[in-house]
Amino acid sequence: MRPTLIALLALLASATPGTGRCAADEIIFIAPTNHVMPLVGLQQGQLTAGILKDLGDALAARLGRHASYLVLPSKRVPLALLEGKADVLCYVMPGWIQGDFAWTQPVIPDDGVVVAVPGAPVLSTLLDLADTPVGTVAGYVYPRVTATLGAHFHRSDAPAMKNNYDKLLAGRTQYAITEQISYLYYQRHHPESRLRRDVVYESFTAPCALSRTSTLNPAEVDKAISALIADGTIAAIMTRYR
Repeated sequence: MRPTLIALLALLASATPGTGRCAADEIIFIAPTNHVMPLVGLQQGQLTAGILKDLGDALAARLGRHASYLVLPSKRVPLALLEGKADVLCYVMPGWIQGDFAWTQPVIPDDGVVVAVPGAPVLSTLLDLADTPVGTVAGYVYPRVTATLGAHFHRSDAPAMKNNYDKLLAGRTQYAITEQISYLYYQRHHPESRLRRDVVYESFTAPCALSRTSTLNPAEVDKAISALIADGTIAAIMTRYR
């Protein structure tokens, strides 16, 4: 048997059944396509930049593994974690995703905000959004907004947050729900939009969700995150995109 064939058979034998991935030295992170920069930067369907990539690279290195990224629409994310097609999803809250997952300590701080176009009536609270179309992302849940507005939450779904910004600029909606880091990044790169932040409706620090089928030890992941926080890596990643 030729050496190259032996090596190929060894690689196949070491792969996790049903996933085609080597579990020993790889961590597969999910990059949801509904996110935009600074969280996720995609080029030709591949994750090339953003907070989730920088965090994944740093976390994998701390654990002595290699980071790879599975780019998925948000609706397919829970099943990918449940079926073990990926190990980790960062920047997610328990109320945002359905399924049985292990959770890390909080990692990424952010705020949920409502932004408006210039000239739109100023909102004081979420209640001012009642029965008003507001830009949202398809497949994305907004627990606080839903609890506040109930049946008066009038979603105007788009595939990703980028599309909601486009809808605002085109005059198709006057308001959109997004995150503070996304809004600030967009404003910095598109100051001509003059988008206004009207309401900060919640503050949170998002953890990571771990697949129960992963070979990762949740306690070891938490230990690695603590080290990244202590040595300033997480703060440096966040500062990079401010």
